[in-house]
Amino acid sequence: MKNLLAIALPVTLSLLVLQIFINLYSFPNSRIGNLDVSLKTRGQIRSILQKEMEKPISMQIKNRVYIYPTNTLGIRLNEDQTIQNIFSRHTFFPLNMYYFVKSYFSSNSYFATVDFSKEFDERFRQIIFDFTPKKEEITFDPSKLEFLYTLYDDKYFLDINSLKFQITISFGTDKTISPSIAKIPRPSKKEVIAMNNKRLNEATSNPISIVLDQTNNTNIALSQEDLKSILGATYNPDSNSFTIQTNQDKLDSLLEQKILATDLSREKTINKEKVSDEVTSILNARVLGASTGPIIAETKYKSNTNGEKADKYIEIDISQQRMYRFESGNLIAEHLVSTGLYYPTPPGTYKILNKYQNAFSDIYHVWMPYWMAFYLAPDIHAYLGIHELPYWVAGDGSQIRRPRDFLGSPHTGGCVSLDVGVAEVVYAWADVGTPVYIFN
Repeated sequence: MKNLLAIALPVTLSLLVLQIFINLYSFPNSRIGNLDVSLKTRGQIRSILQKEMEKPISMQIKNRVYIYPTNTLGIRLNEDQTIQNIFSRHTFFPLNMYYFVKSYFSSNSYFATVDFSKEFDERFRQIIFDFTPKKEEITFDPSKLEFLYTLYDDKYFLDINSLKFQITISFGTDKTISPSIAKIPRPSKKEVIAMNNKRLNEATSNPISIVLDQTNNTNIALSQEDLKSILGATYNPDSNSFTIQTNQDKLDSLLEQKILATDLSREKTINKEKVSDEVTSILNARVLGASTGPIIAETKYKSNTNGEKADKYIEIDISQQRMYRFESGNLIAEHLVSTGLYYPTPPGTYKILNKYQNAFSDIYHVWMPYWMAFYLAPDIHAYLGIHELPYWVAGDGSQIRRPRDFLGSPHTGGCVSLDVGVAEVVYAWADVGTPVYIFN
């Protein structure tokens, strides 16, 4: 029996250490483009992403290359979402250990989550790339005894959706991107009417694919019937062209129906206004003859409640590792948290029992600033509470705090940890008696 314990104890400790290591670091063979993000902490990956965002974007249009400083284009890297994608398979023992070992023998490729502002769309929608070799000219043809008019017109629009897609998939590489372009046509007014009707039909003939979740490959599609039900068009007689608009209310309703049929609807929602802008951009690009790629939807977690529980309350979602604060029926704030790993944070309905500026844990021997207890766990005879990332005092008197990288994943002894500064705000806002709802 003693020999068995002598073997089991080291093995258990080794597995525990390995489990902690796996939760802290990304899996082996993880890459974003050419960026090696293998065996890195969230903080290290964030630094790599920030450095990469400092590089300019190189874009080739026909035989020209344009260089754009990234910080002037209205592009923002969603670091949190990108890091969350990389750590999406960090679950619990032994599943995460299986993925960790498997990663040594296979590559894990990820796309960065890049957000594009309206300024980005407006800037590139207005740019015309002019490759016209020379101006129009009038010449005389002696054989026909007539004047000839020649228009040397070679101007192009960018396919904005293709540009966004190229920027997204090329992030982390040194590639020069080559987005799709469409030549600006110059037919007669009579031809335009027939041509535009044809192009309108062609623009809606192919479905528009919307990627809701790259990690789990969750997609929806807008069919030709869907597209025709949401669009309108405005004709511009001066330019013999038309622009397409989408009905935001109709598109919102359509997207809601399609998203409800997916697993995503349970915990995430999408930026419908941004998707509407993307759909409009794609349809107008197709009218100009450009090929288009899918829409990468901007998603975010959604709360389990909608402010109906009380006039003022806290919601915590363990699966999302997020806290939501509601007041007067409105969501007023959302915060990243870390919940129980060594002792599970229990789902249920609670309330703030007491508050202390700085509490001390006799179990873990750490200080917990802005402490707010919500539950007395009978099996360990200890309170669980909401507090700032804990710290302990070293021999020289200095404070050593739990890493901020722990936020977003379970790492506590059952409590709910908030970031430095955030905990103080929540502490000042909440009162003794404020309800706390915890969901799995």
